[in-house]
Amino acid sequence: MATLRIDSRGRIVLPRHIRDSLGVEPGACLSAEVEGTTVRLAPAPVEEVSDYVRHVLDEMRRGNTTSLRDFAAA
Repeated sequence: MATLRIDSRGRIVLPRHIRDSLGVEPGACLSAEVEGTTVRLAPAPVEEVSDYVRHVLDEMRRGNTTSLRDFAAA
């Protein structure tokens, strides 16, 4: 088990061994499910990623963000 720290913006860093075991790379989307006090992370199904990208594109059209990277950093 790994202990993760949450930064002031609510972000966590997944250690390399966890990223490798999930098969995710930078920019990948994960699904999060809360069960009691447990959070389960898994690679997001393609349809969820598509919904996320659609949401980002809508935000870009509204002028709320200029890029996927900026959106993800907020």
